[in-house]
Parts: sequence; C-alpha cells; structure tokens
Amino acid sequence: MEQKFLGVLIDHYAKDDLEISIFDTEAKLAYSANGKSNAELAKFSRYALEQDTPLVLASEDDANMDNIIYTAAIKPSGKLFGAIVLKGKRDAVQKTGQELKAAIESSMMYEKFIAEKSTTIEEKRAELAISLTKSNIDKEESEKLLASFDMDPSLLRSVICIRLNIYQNNYFNINLSLGYRASFEELKDEILKEIMKSDYITSQDMVAMKTSSLIIVIKSFQMKSDIKKAYKALDVITQNLSDSLGKYSSLSFSVAYGSIVPTLKGIRTSYKEAEEILDLAQEKGLKSGIITLEDVFFESSYQKLSPQIINKILDPALDALRRKDGTLPFDMIDSCQAFVDACMNLSLASERTHVHRNTISVRLEKLKNLTGLDPANDIKDALLVKMLSIKAKAEKTSDEVFPR
Repeated sequence: MEQKFLGVLIDHYAKDDLEISIFDTEAKLAYSANGKSNAELAKFSRYALEQDTPLVLASEDDANMDNIIYTAAIKPSGKLFGAIVLKGKRDAVQKTGQELKAAIESSMMYEKFIAEKSTTIEEKRAELAISLTKSNIDKEESEKLLASFDMDPSLLRSVICIRLNIYQNNYFNINLSLGYRASFEELKDEILKEIMKSDYITSQDMVAMKTSSLIIVIKSFQMKSDIKKAYKALDVITQNLSDSLGKYSSLSFSVAYGSIVPTLKGIRTSYKEAEEILDLAQEKGLKSGIITLEDVFFESSYQKLSPQIINKILDPALDALRRKDGTLPFDMIDSCQAFVDACMNLSLASERTHVHRNTISVRLEKLKNLTGLDPANDIKDALLVKMLSIKAKAEKTSDEVFPR
C-alpha cells in the first residue's frame, strides 16, 4: 500500500486521545499518526506479529486502565503485512482498531486486485519467460500457462540473450537539457517494443527484461524443424535484432544464443549457454555485437576441460615456463598462440603480431624445450597451446584483481 494513502486512512481515525501506529513485519515503525515512534507500542506490535488473533492489553503506565492497548496483525489475503497498535480509552480503542484493521486489509486487497487486473498479457508472458530460465521449474504449471496463451509447450526453443550497455551521449544530454526526461527505463521499454515488432518474432515466442541490463528472447521452432536450418535461422534472427538495436545511438549491446532444446526444462540450459557466451566474450574483449559460440570456442572448451588435462598437462607446462620470480613469459605465450591462430603459418603470425618470424620461431623452440609441446608438428599440441594461453590469461587476470 502506498505510504501516502496509508497516512490518509490512519489520520482519518486518529484523535487527540487515541494514538495509532503501523509497524512492518520486523516491528519497525511504518507510519504513526503523530509522526513519532513509541518504543512501548513497538513492543506490543511484536505480540501481534506472533499471534493470529487481535489482543487487548493493559498499558503499563495506567493502573486504572483508562488507556488500553489494542494490537492486531494486518494480513490481507493471509499474507502478513505488519501490525497495527492503538492506545486509548477502553470504549474507543477496540472498536476503532477493528474498523481500521478491516479498512487497511480491504484497501490492500483491492489494490492487489487492480494491479493484477491491469497486468497486460505481454507482462504475464514476460513473467513466464523469466520463470522458464530458472531452475526447478514446475513443468505442469508452465504447460498450463503456455496453453492459456495459445502457445505450444512441445516446440523446439532457444534462448537469445541481449546484454545492454546504455550510456549518455551528446544527443541524450541535449534531450535532457530541452526538458525531455527520457529515462533509461523508457528507453528499455522502447527497445522491448522494437524487438517484439520484428518480423521474426511470432505469437509462440516470448520477450522479457530479465534484469536491468539483460533482455531474453525465447525463440520457438516447429518440432519437426531441421536443426541445421534452425541454427541458420537463429543467425538471421540475431542479425535482424542487432540491426534493429543499432539505430539507438545511446546504446551498445551484445547478442548471443544458446542451444535449441526440445523441452521446457532445457530452456534454462539454453539460457545459461547464451549467458556464458556473453561472459566469455567480455573476458576476451569482445564487448559488443553478435557473439557466436565459434567466437569463444576455445574459451568455452577450456571451461569444460577435464581436471586431468589441467592438472597433468597445463599446470606443469605453465610451471615449466615460469621465470625465477614466478611470472609467466606472456610474450612467448602470445607468440605461440598467434602461430596456432595463423594455422601454423609463421609469416602470417608475424604479420598479425608485428613480431619478426625468427623471434616467433625461437619462442616456439623454447616452448618445445621447456614443455614438450610442439604445435608446429602436432595438432593435439596446437590445441593444448590454446588452452595453455587461456589458463595463463586467467591467472594474469586473477593476479591483477588479487595481487600475490
């Protein structure tokens, strides 16, 4: 209930000889008719919060009981909101307390009814979309909700994640100075509407603002769809969404999608995959645009490496490369990675890194002597060099955040 309306309601019942206070579920003052907190009333509110029935008690400071305490829990629809405490004359306090308790609970129930009634279908679909990305979903309840929106629970689905970075530029600041109070929230609402207008978003899809900076699109495909074609369609859809968002000058964004899954429970897996791709891309320095699994393929592969590979091969290799002061030779590691990225072509690696090919060759030989890894002659070693580079960079990042 809004504080202002609560105040109007209480002030209507307040009198000079009647003290009224409302406390929250922690027995902290929410509103008082005289604007002051009363420790004695706060103590009595705790009684009400622990009881299911109203209590009428004698005030500690009045032996003649000309003043008594009435306290009761406020529980609209059975949900505890707080407690009401009144202190006043015997013949008025209980009657007023009962009336005020009923008025507050009735007002809160009506307020809830209006709020639920005013919730749009789009908002309810958005709530459903968010719930499907959480763990331990209620499959039966989710299917019922989908059916209520004429949506097919059996469709294939994939989650597209759009991470927003909204910033103020000159255009935005000019608008503010002219008096156009276009808030970030209004901009996000406009972006959501723009996404839902896309020709590729159908009545079987769901769009929602999951967090203040993350939009999710749960895209559906027919159960008999060719999976290869469905993934190609996802590429087209993400490009279309990227083009739509590209017109907002006060916005940068990154887009990624997860696997196409056949069940509602699989939606969370798809969502987590898309989110992981965005996280890995950010760590790699790819902070905007469309990000595909291919862009972070090695980083994603490293996340799923067997502990045996890390403990038996990568850790010993890094230890063999360490200098006496414990630091890693990142110039060598970067050159070896560049060589692998250039398909084991020295000239191309040299061109991309601006390091002489002979220097890269010397570093590759040193890598081989120290670790036994020979990416020039063993494709397995080439892959391990990529994993080694990712682990080394992760260690470097960790040292920068938590210096040794």
